Amino acid sequence: MTKLLDSERVDGDKASREATLGKIQDRIAAEVPYLPLLTGAQVAIGVDGVDGLDKTLDASFKFRFTSLSK
Repeated sequence: MTKLLDSERVDGDKASREATLGKIQDRIAAEVPYLPLLTGAQVAIGVDGVDGLDKTLDASFKFRFTSLSK
């Protein structure tokens, strides 16, 4: 994979680059069952008197405003 990526980066021929990218995509599709697109840290900051902050974040990375109350 590294060799394919390296050759795509320096190849000046558009058709050749597209063919290489096609090989890369085919290989990824065959070898990687899923890509972890939703990764990272979730942070919510509140002030005193705001309740439900701990319930606002979930695994789908959606912020649930309906969980907040005063």
